Amino acid sequence: MPRKISRIAPDWWDYTTLEPDIIQDAAKLEAKDLEQLSRPGFTVKLYDTLEDFYLAEALEY
Repeated sequence: MPRKISRIAPDWWDYTTLEPDIIQDAAKLEAKDLEQLSRPGFTVKLYDTLEDFYLAEALEY
């Protein structure tokens, strides 16, 4: 079954092309669920504030 055409950029796929049940399942995720998505090579980090995020990004360089 082909994907729906994107409402944002018709030549690409994005969240508007996902099936509604996937969007509904994603909306139910909580912070603890997102943290559990980490795996080797893919780390999920959550920050309390935008400033904490910017600081962490700056310290990587």
